[in-house]
Amino acid sequence: MVTLHIGSYPAIFVCDHSLAHQALVQKGALFADRHSSVSTGKIDGINKHTINLVGYGPTRRILRKNLTFEILNPFQIRRIEDVQRDLLLNFGGFNILNVRPRVTKVLFYKLWKKFLRIQKSQEDVLIPLIRARKKAKQENLEQDNT
Repeated sequence: MVTLHIGSYPAIFVCDHSLAHQALVQKGALFADRHSSVSTGKIDGINKHTINLVGYGPTRRILRKNLTFEILNPFQIRRIEDVQRDLLLNFGGFNILNVRPRVTKVLFYKLWKKFLRIQKSQEDVLIPLIRARKKAKQENLEQDNT
Protein backbone atom coordinates (compact mmCIF):
# COMPACT_ATOMS: atom_id res chain seq x y z
CA MET A 1 0.00 0.00 0.00
CA VAL A 2 1.40 3.41 -1.00
CA THR A 3 0.09 6.83 0.04
CA LEU A 4 1.05 9.93 -1.94
CA HIS A 5 -0.02 13.40 -0.88
CA ILE A 6 -1.21 15.08 -4.06
CA GLY A 7 -2.46 18.60 -3.42
CA SER A 8 -4.38 18.83 -0.18
CA TYR A 9 -5.51 15.21 0.14
CA PRO A 10 -3.79 11.80 0.05
CA ALA A 11 -4.01 9.38 -2.87
CA ILE A 12 -3.86 5.79 -1.64
CA PHE A 13 -2.76 3.02 -3.99
CA VAL A 14 -3.47 -0.55 -2.90
CA CYS A 15 -1.37 -3.15 -4.73
CA ASP A 16 -2.44 -6.27 -2.84
CA HIS A 17 -5.62 -8.09 -3.89
CA SER A 18 -6.65 -9.08 -0.35
CA LEU A 19 -6.14 -5.53 1.00
CA ALA A 20 -8.11 -4.08 -1.90
CA HIS A 21 -10.95 -6.54 -1.26
CA GLN A 22 -10.96 -5.73 2.45
CA ALA A 23 -10.97 -1.97 1.79
CA LEU A 24 -13.58 -1.94 -0.99
CA VAL A 25 -15.89 -4.81 -0.08
CA GLN A 26 -15.65 -5.48 3.62
CA LYS A 27 -15.11 -1.86 4.72
CA GLY A 28 -16.57 -0.09 1.70
CA ALA A 29 -18.60 2.38 3.78
CA LEU A 30 -15.38 3.89 5.12
CA PHE A 31 -14.13 4.67 1.61
CA ALA A 32 -17.46 5.42 -0.07
CA ASP A 33 -17.59 9.14 0.67
CA ARG A 34 -16.01 11.96 -1.29
CA HIS A 35 -13.02 14.02 -0.25
CA SER A 36 -13.47 17.61 0.90
CA SER A 37 -13.54 20.29 -1.77
CA VAL A 38 -10.50 22.22 -2.86
CA SER A 39 -10.76 26.02 -3.16
CA THR A 40 -12.42 26.13 -6.59
CA GLY A 41 -14.64 23.21 -5.58
CA LYS A 42 -15.91 25.16 -2.60
CA ILE A 43 -16.97 28.00 -4.87
CA ASP A 44 -18.20 25.72 -7.62
CA GLY A 45 -19.91 23.34 -5.21
CA ILE A 46 -22.39 25.92 -3.92
CA ASN A 47 -21.91 24.68 -0.36
CA LYS A 48 -21.60 21.03 -1.48
CA HIS A 49 -25.13 20.90 -2.84
CA THR A 50 -24.27 19.60 -6.28
CA ILE A 51 -24.52 15.97 -7.24
CA ASN A 52 -20.81 15.63 -7.95
CA LEU A 53 -19.60 17.05 -4.60
CA VAL A 54 -22.14 16.01 -2.00
CA GLY A 55 -21.31 13.02 0.17
CA TYR A 56 -23.32 9.84 0.00
CA GLY A 57 -26.53 9.98 2.01
CA PRO A 58 -29.94 11.70 2.05
CA THR A 59 -28.83 14.91 0.27
CA ARG A 60 -27.36 12.90 -2.60
CA ARG A 61 -30.54 10.81 -2.90
CA ILE A 62 -32.68 13.97 -3.09
CA LEU A 63 -30.42 15.55 -5.70
CA ARG A 64 -30.48 12.40 -7.84
CA LYS A 65 -34.27 12.16 -7.53
CA ASN A 66 -34.74 15.80 -8.53
CA LEU A 67 -32.37 15.36 -11.44
CA THR A 68 -34.29 12.45 -12.89
CA PHE A 69 -37.91 13.60 -12.38
CA GLU A 70 -39.43 16.06 -14.86
CA ILE A 71 -36.60 18.57 -14.65
CA LEU A 72 -34.58 17.96 -17.75
CA ASN A 73 -35.80 18.34 -21.30
CA PRO A 74 -33.58 18.35 -24.43
CA PHE A 75 -33.26 22.16 -24.52
CA GLN A 76 -32.22 22.34 -20.87
CA ILE A 77 -29.80 19.46 -21.34
CA ARG A 78 -28.12 21.34 -24.22
CA ARG A 79 -27.78 24.47 -22.06
CA ILE A 80 -26.26 22.45 -19.23
CA GLU A 81 -23.94 20.66 -21.67
CA ASP A 82 -22.70 24.00 -23.05
CA VAL A 83 -21.84 25.31 -19.59
CA GLN A 84 -20.27 22.03 -18.51
CA ARG A 85 -18.22 21.85 -21.74
CA ASP A 86 -16.89 25.34 -21.08
CA LEU A 87 -15.94 24.30 -17.56
CA LEU A 88 -14.31 21.04 -18.71
CA LEU A 89 -12.33 22.70 -21.50
CA ASN A 90 -10.79 25.01 -18.92
CA PHE A 91 -10.56 22.46 -16.12
CA GLY A 92 -6.82 21.85 -16.45
CA GLY A 93 -6.10 25.55 -16.23
CA PHE A 94 -8.30 25.96 -13.17
CA ASN A 95 -6.38 23.29 -11.21
CA ILE A 96 -3.53 25.74 -10.65
CA LEU A 97 -5.96 27.88 -8.63
CA ASN A 98 -6.10 25.15 -5.97
CA VAL A 99 -2.39 25.21 -5.17
CA ARG A 100 -2.19 28.37 -3.04
CA PRO A 101 -5.56 30.14 -3.36
CA ARG A 102 -4.47 33.34 -1.60
CA VAL A 103 -1.48 33.70 -3.89
CA THR A 104 -3.16 32.55 -7.10
CA LYS A 105 -6.02 35.02 -6.60
CA VAL A 106 -3.40 37.75 -7.05
CA LEU A 107 -1.12 36.10 -9.62
CA PHE A 108 -3.85 34.58 -11.77
CA TYR A 109 -6.65 37.08 -11.21
CA LYS A 110 -7.78 36.83 -14.85
CA LEU A 111 -8.06 33.05 -14.55
CA TRP A 112 -10.02 33.45 -11.28
CA LYS A 113 -12.27 35.96 -13.07
CA LYS A 114 -12.83 33.47 -15.91
CA PHE A 115 -13.57 30.67 -13.43
CA LEU A 116 -16.10 32.85 -11.59
CA ARG A 117 -17.71 33.88 -14.90
CA ILE A 118 -18.17 30.22 -15.88
CA GLN A 119 -19.50 29.48 -12.39
CA LYS A 120 -22.02 32.33 -12.76
CA SER A 121 -23.21 30.99 -16.11
CA GLN A 122 -23.58 27.56 -14.51
CA GLU A 123 -25.72 29.06 -11.76
CA ASP A 124 -27.77 30.99 -14.33
CA VAL A 125 -28.63 27.70 -16.03
CA LEU A 126 -29.20 25.53 -12.95
CA ILE A 127 -30.89 27.84 -10.42
CA PRO A 128 -34.02 28.40 -12.58
CA LEU A 129 -34.35 24.62 -12.95
CA ILE A 130 -34.13 24.18 -9.20
CA ARG A 131 -36.71 26.90 -8.59
CA ALA A 132 -39.06 25.45 -11.20
CA ARG A 133 -38.82 22.04 -9.55
CA LYS A 134 -39.54 23.52 -6.11
CA LYS A 135 -42.52 25.43 -7.51
CA ALA A 136 -43.92 22.31 -9.20
CA LYS A 137 -43.47 20.32 -6.02
CA GLN A 138 -45.21 23.01 -3.96
CA GLU A 139 -48.12 23.14 -6.42
CA ASN A 140 -48.47 19.34 -6.23
CA LEU A 141 -48.56 19.53 -2.42
CA GLU A 142 -51.21 22.26 -2.53
CA GLN A 143 -53.36 20.20 -4.94
CA ASP A 144 -53.04 17.17 -2.68
CA ASN A 145 -54.19 19.21 0.33
CA THR A 146 -57.35 20.46 -1.37
